[in-house]
Amino acid sequence: MRILVVLSFYAPHWTGLTKYAQRAAEGWAAAGDDVTVVCSRHDPHAALTERLNGVTVVRSPIIMSVSRAVFAPTLLTTISHLLPQHDVVVIHTPFPEARLVGWLCRRSGIPYTCIHHGDVVLPNGLRNRVYAWLMRVSAQHAFAHADAVLTHSTDYADHSHWLAPLRWRVQVVTPPVTITPTEHADARRLLQIPHNALVVGIGGRMVHEKGFDLVLNQRASLVAHFPQLLILHVGAAHMPYEPAVSLLNPEHELHVRSLGLLTDDAALARYFAACDVVLVPSRSDCFPSFAIEALRCGVPIIVHDTPGLRSIVWQATAGRVIDCADPVALQRALANLPARPDPARMAQIFDAVASIATTRAILARTVAPAQKSAATEQIFQRHLANEVDMAYRRRAHTLVQFLELADARTILDCGCGQGVYVQLLRALSPATVVGVDRDIQRLREAQPQPVLLADLAALPFGAATFDRILFSEVLEHIQADDEALHTLYRLLTPGGILAVSVPCAHYPFWWDPISRCREWLGLSPLIDHPWIATIWSNHVRLYRPAQLSALLTRIGFVVEAIELQTRHTFPFVHFIVYSIGKPLLDRQLLPERWRAYADRRSGNANDGRWWHPFNVVRAVFRLWDVRNESRIDQRGPGVIIVAKARKPQADAPL
Repeated sequence: MRILVVLSFYAPHWTGLTKYAQRAAEGWAAAGDDVTVVCSRHDPHAALTERLNGVTVVRSPIIMSVSRAVFAPTLLTTISHLLPQHDVVVIHTPFPEARLVGWLCRRSGIPYTCIHHGDVVLPNGLRNRVYAWLMRVSAQHAFAHADAVLTHSTDYADHSHWLAPLRWRVQVVTPPVTITPTEHADARRLLQIPHNALVVGIGGRMVHEKGFDLVLNQRASLVAHFPQLLILHVGAAHMPYEPAVSLLNPEHELHVRSLGLLTDDAALARYFAACDVVLVPSRSDCFPSFAIEALRCGVPIIVHDTPGLRSIVWQATAGRVIDCADPVALQRALANLPARPDPARMAQIFDAVASIATTRAILARTVAPAQKSAATEQIFQRHLANEVDMAYRRRAHTLVQFLELADARTILDCGCGQGVYVQLLRALSPATVVGVDRDIQRLREAQPQPVLLADLAALPFGAATFDRILFSEVLEHIQADDEALHTLYRLLTPGGILAVSVPCAHYPFWWDPISRCREWLGLSPLIDHPWIATIWSNHVRLYRPAQLSALLTRIGFVVEAIELQTRHTFPFVHFIVYSIGKPLLDRQLLPERWRAYADRRSGNANDGRWWHPFNVVRAVFRLWDVRNESRIDQRGPGVIIVAKARKPQADAPL
């Protein structure tokens, strides 16, 4: 892959975010990818373009800074110039220009992934509030149109204000940490630390967010209980955008030292070798590498009860979570230190190679849909030539991509109806395609035959029969939707894929104005009305994306992709297609020569005469639908939710 990475700062600039970005970029380059990083030129002496450990770095000069942000006028033009040369873009947020870069990617048709490293947290003040708001709006807009959104822990994803509107889309990948412990029996001597000192390590930028004041404010009581206490800090002690109390106040100097910023893993490992424990009192932190580095070096950690931060302790089953503002809790924790973790075990849990490979696989999945062969696209166009429902056309493309037909062997279309997908899948793949439905009338109309008559509750198949299952527009008709998904889970082979689509409860007004107006009036939706087929017709429920994602996860699936589709719809299109057009077809009220242009099963018979009334109507609908071709805002509204879920290789018992 050709990967373009975009962020504010890159090496030799040194923060947790830049360390992550550098390790990931160099890992992808080592795997054979062509990686380019575009960032600002934080150091006026740094090269505008250089090659660092297999990664091309392009820097844009800075003319001014505002709080944490910098203004580099050529940054966006550089990104725009490089976009056509790459397959996928990675945006590390927070990043002021995230929204604009996302727009450039959509305009160029390049998929992009956002990796979120934490919400911006600043002290009170009007300027800081405005800055934080602008950063959040930019990031959330980028998230809403991204092909994938990643962060470092489920705990942080659940509590992030920035990620909250799209929590259902967020995937979790632990950041890569590469440090290894070092044997330094004389580490304390080298750092001039008394042998009998109780060394408490703290690390990070000296800002309010990191919570160092929670510890320093208790200095007197801590020293009274631990006379040999030494708080040993590493990191930047002065940040230009946020004045803070220095660690090196005269009243602290006997018990507090700062080693400054350590950018070398060997020096950092030596620092950890001198520590008895590492204390992380952050008020806000996504998943700090500093805590993982300590564990990998065999140093126990004590962390504040902060979302994201505390999940490191949970994941490692090592360390302790406390309220660092509670003097009693802190004193007890220091008096009874957690057991030292096993570095080898920590290296397995926080595996940098696995982290880089997992992120790379996610990027590859975002690239794959854009790589369609001309022959495949021709089959789609031929089979869907008569399709007048643009939302149906779009989800058909997506669901087939989700099924990964290249290595499929057995495919089940559960709820196949008239067999439209069966026909399409048999044209696209040599795999065995089986269609089942319980509606005998629909099955009699199905083309091609054979298809099976069966109810989902009594399917005539054994466990692990299929490696692919399509389940499109069926789940919303079933009372016990969890039981239905359990059945499909059983039928899938380990590693098999379920491609599912359901209608969305947050649908656009013009898709079904009748249902929407009734909802506004507090009335129940129309169900099984004799002549108005609303979006609720024969439906038990509609879904929210978060609801579908949670349901699939609860069953045992791993949700690899989920998205909302089709926001812009022709006025009353649902009524036109399903309340007028469909009954005319079903009751055979159209002349036979017109059915070839109207029946979605007979797209091959459409000779493409543009002047035919049905083809004219389709052309109008397609023209209206153009705005949906790029990814719509995933915050909604949308007509359809599509999801790709995989059964784990190691099958968990139901």
